[in-house]
Amino acid sequence: MTFGATHRDHAQAQMTLEEAITNRDTGMTRADEAAHVSWKYAVDKFAEDYLRRHPTLFVDDLWDTDGFPQPAPDRARALGPRIVSWAKRGWIRRAKPQDIRTGRILATSRPSVRSNLSHKPVWVSLIYQEEQP
Repeated sequence: MTFGATHRDHAQAQMTLEEAITNRDTGMTRADEAAHVSWKYAVDKFAEDYLRRHPTLFVDDLWDTDGFPQPAPDRARALGPRIVSWAKRGWIRRAKPQDIRTGRILATSRPSVRSNLSHKPVWVSLIYQEEQP
């Protein structure tokens, strides 16, 4: 807000929900298009294996896992479209409050050190294969 601007001026300058959704979707598309096809394939294969061995997924944990496909794209944002694609494939779903009550997870979101501590969702693996003793 500039000096002398009214509250009404500030409100008019704010983005609408529709504009925010459009900007988010445009950013996801750009990030996905900028990522190399071979990296996307490698990270999808890595994630499928990871999700079979881990009951949950959080983006920082994935980035920090040994063997995560390198070199990663210049920006970590390219991982977001991959996560959306895994949800569409039925590999993951967003964690829900009832998952906390069952003890499966501790929270439905966590601050991400890779995103200036903005909260990112915790995902539940739908392809997790619990190891048998």
